[in-house]
Amino acid sequence: MKKINFSIVTILAVALMFVFASCTKDGVYKPKKKISKIYETVQTDPNPEKILKEIWTWDGKLLSKISYDDGDIVTFTYEKKQLTTINNGDTRIEINYDSKGKFIDNAKMYYKDVMYTTYTFQHDKNLISSYTVEYNGPGLADNARSARIIENMFRFVAPEVAQNEVANFVKTAENNTKADNSYTVYFVYDGKNVSEQTVKSGNSQVVYTYTYTDYNNLFYGLLTDMGIDMLSKNAPSTILRTEAGKPDYNYTYTYQADGKIPTQVTENMTWTLSLGNTTTTHTETKVTDYEYTK
Repeated sequence: MKKINFSIVTILAVALMFVFASCTKDGVYKPKKKISKIYETVQTDPNPEKILKEIWTWDGKLLSKISYDDGDIVTFTYEKKQLTTINNGDTRIEINYDSKGKFIDNAKMYYKDVMYTTYTFQHDKNLISSYTVEYNGPGLADNARSARIIENMFRFVAPEVAQNEVANFVKTAENNTKADNSYTVYFVYDGKNVSEQTVKSGNSQVVYTYTYTDYNNLFYGLLTDMGIDMLSKNAPSTILRTEAGKPDYNYTYTYQADGKIPTQVTENMTWTLSLGNTTTTHTETKVTDYEYTK
């Protein structure tokens, strides 16, 4: 997976979270088919290899564990079938709901029992209209080197954003230089899908716009992943990222499917990088294959 040096606001921009249909409660993940294995092949690598990236374990209808190719294991705890805790080693996320238990009120991330990040949500009727993330530090930097939970927050909208970029954000935030300790994400909906999200951090602003296919979104309602795959009922067709009025990342998706359930997704990503008077264009193509429980 290619690592790219993003600005802080770029890292913040991909931290989408927790949007659900009105017919379900926040924190309840009910896929039509249960994923068992996820494979990835980066076709633009010099020697493409199909790698088993994840194994999903289910307890009846509830997702209980995800095991990763690097040895990390993330586990899930529920109360009355509603997700309450995500654990990965010394890191955990605790999810708190309103008094009626329907809407998520906040989520708090801990490392070695020290809280360092708080997510606070606003709803418009049954949909999340915005959320604010406040970094409370210190104590995250060491954990950012290995915490799978943190990587999960970023892996779907911009898959190249992973642990190295998160660690850079944490170091900047802890040093309190050039970065605000909070940011807010705002959503615009078109029916059951998010058509636009805007991320504001200080004087910086990043906008993502989306179009969709008729295929089902495999991760709709899954709190583990703070990405577009949780936000909308349908799987994306295109994603365009714009910063300072200039589009710089473009994603397009094509599918193989069993009916409306994707079995393979091909992601083509194109991005431009400017250095002085020189602008270069880069591309990456990744294929993700899904297996389901029988």
